[in-house]
Amino acid sequence: QFAKESDDELKSLLQYLSIFPSIEIEFSIFEKSLALDKLRVKLQKLVDRGWLIKKEESYKLHQIIKTFLQIEHPIVYEEVIFIFENIATFIDPEDSTLIAAKLSAYIPIIELFLESYHDKKDRYICGLQDSITYLYYSLGKYIIALKYQEKALNIRETLFGDSSADAANSYVLLGVIYFEIGRLSEALFYQQKAMILREEILGKIHQDVAACYNHISMVYQDMKKSSKALEYQQNAIAIREKILGEKHSDTASSYNNIALIYQDMKKLDVALHYEQKAIAIYEGIFEGEHPNVASCYNNLAEIYRGMGRLSEALKYQQKAIELRKFFLGDTHPDLMVSYNNMALIYLQLKECQKAKEFMIQGLAILQNLSYLHPSVQTVTSNLKSIEISIKKQQKAGYKDKGRFCKDV
Repeated sequence: QFAKESDDELKSLLQYLSIFPSIEIEFSIFEKSLALDKLRVKLQKLVDRGWLIKKEESYKLHQIIKTFLQIEHPIVYEEVIFIFENIATFIDPEDSTLIAAKLSAYIPIIELFLESYHDKKDRYICGLQDSITYLYYSLGKYIIALKYQEKALNIRETLFGDSSADAANSYVLLGVIYFEIGRLSEALFYQQKAMILREEILGKIHQDVAACYNHISMVYQDMKKSSKALEYQQNAIAIREKILGEKHSDTASSYNNIALIYQDMKKLDVALHYEQKAIAIYEGIFEGEHPNVASCYNNLAEIYRGMGRLSEALKYQQKAIELRKFFLGDTHPDLMVSYNNMALIYLQLKECQKAKEFMIQGLAILQNLSYLHPSVQTVTSNLKSIEISIKKQQKAGYKDKGRFCKDV
């Protein structure tokens, strides 16, 4: 039947489709991956001729047809690398506007590509590994992300050396992942390696260098080195404002992060100023619908909590929880952060039962992770504090009603 197919463009399209998994795949994924003219029309022709199965906006190449094409009419590697390049360009770890957590349908596709071409070691394969690193990272699956990025680094160091711009890209991603799992010394090591390379290759006034400054700042902040964190974040902001302008999402990211530093320094008015600047930019770009907006709402809630403005803290933390559930799901570490912070707001309000409920939800997320999260001890300690307040209230006399908890 393939030999009888007169349309060469359709033959080529079938060969391209044969490298994809035999599952229902959304048109939007084929559109981004293949970037072919009149793709929908061509796919419909394949459906009409019995090659493809269509279900609403999805298409599926049956496994028997896929196997036949791969055996009888295989496509050479050089003819599919444009697909890999398209995916890597779209799912770019440096793109702060992307909602990667909503792109998990790409995971089985990229995994099959990497498995099918496991013997290939080039920039295109590294691009796919970067993309899948980013996808797993965005889902909070940091250990899987780490494994993919270690493979990418191995290829890059072999092909281009450990002092290349390509290697620097892997160092940045490794640093970000190590930061999330609480391995701060390794995070700092990789970010500094990336920074030195990028400064040498790109010069100091470059957005990729600013990204390194931003990452290093966040590591120093977690190391409780606020002055160092502030220095690097101010450098990042200066570059981002100059190159990208004051309305860019990367600039907003720096405003958000500098707010966190001032919050740690107990300069809450300054922190509030920068957090509001970040939110204004993000809301303008994303209309309030993005994981980065959720992070800002969480941070704003924490600033208000520190100021004792608890009703405002409650409002913004609830917004953060709703957005994080929608974009990240019910088991993401970022949602745990919001649950913990919401519990602390309720504890300050002396609503101990609600505080306990949120803290338990946060702890449940931590206990189901595949690694030891750095917040486990903090959350466990916070839960104990809540339980102590409840016990104190239960033992308290009538005169001390509501002293520790209003809802016990």
